[in-house]
Amino acid sequence: MIKAVIFDLWDTLGSKGFAIYRLLQEHFKIEDYPEYHADYEKCIQLKKWASKEELAKAFLDKFNIQVNEKNIKDIVGMYDKGIENAKLFDGIKEILKSLQKKYKLGLISNTTNLEIGFIDRTNIRTFFNAIVCSFDVGKIKPALEIFKEVASRLSVKLSDCLFIDDSLNNIETARGYGLKAIHFKDVSQLKKDLAEYI
Repeated sequence: MIKAVIFDLWDTLGSKGFAIYRLLQEHFKIEDYPEYHADYEKCIQLKKWASKEELAKAFLDKFNIQVNEKNIKDIVGMYDKGIENAKLFDGIKEILKSLQKKYKLGLISNTTNLEIGFIDRTNIRTFFNAIVCSFDVGKIKPALEIFKEVASRLSVKLSDCLFIDDSLNNIETARGYGLKAIHFKDVSQLKKDLAEYI
């Protein structure tokens, strides 16, 4: 029986319109390799940053790029653009309002403390009974620990949770942990898939 619905944030509830990790890769001509995205997430999304400049220096250092004023400024500019551009998908607030009447709602996200303010700007924080970010727990989704943490904060078992994410890997891994899961593609598809569960 579903008692809680847990959402991913980026490209599930809303979007910046581009993937910062890809933009950085192109800008700095970082050769593509299978672990690039994972390396980016581990470098950027596991700790709280005092500033975007500190984050930029960590990225440059990790990928062996010269740490100088221009490179730092370029990275900060990309993050500023992403934060400024970020928008909720049309219809998401209505879905959250509807679900909130019957279920506990959780949010888990691989993100930075500099970007999570998006949920306050869009006035959706109040919908969630628990919010767990990668930088809170020092783990990147789909690590089991991040799912256990949100379930614990919601006072539910993993098997009582429905998880929604745009990443198929995260969805399949969550199912392996015992959660029910919906692979998010767009809002209209989400409404149809939710109807099968609730």
